[in-house]
Amino acid sequence: MKNTLIPKTVYYALAIILLAGVLLNFFPQTSQAIPIEDVRNAAVKGGLNTKYDTFEKILLAFLQGVLALSFVIAVIFVVISGFRMIASRGNEEQLAVAKKSLLWAIVGIIVIALSWFIVVKVINIVTTAPAAVLDSPYKPS
Repeated sequence: MKNTLIPKTVYYALAIILLAGVLLNFFPQTSQAIPIEDVRNAAVKGGLNTKYDTFEKILLAFLQGVLALSFVIAVIFVVISGFRMIASRGNEEQLAVAKKSLLWAIVGIIVIALSWFIVVKVINIVTTAPAAVLDSPYKPS
């Protein structure tokens, strides 16, 4: 009886992945830990921008970029919905579709704005620890 739930290609792909994982373990690992200060000094000497030198700054910049792009896309959907309303010319079905897309575009803008606020607040809370936490005997070493 032929097994139709899992095709042979899935078995072949799993075998290749397993074989690659086993073979990669035989190669020497060349990565070494480098002190972060050495990296920063090399970046400054090379003229690189060190504005994003911590994980929090990189994460905040990435999330703000994603949210800004999402906001622009939502505004484009509002404009497209407006054009659809004008192009409907009294057709009730097309007008209902345009109103629905406008409603969801506005809901998207509200969600994006709230997400922006939440991201900024969470990053601020995480990066600024209260004094009670700093004086705790259980603080990380």
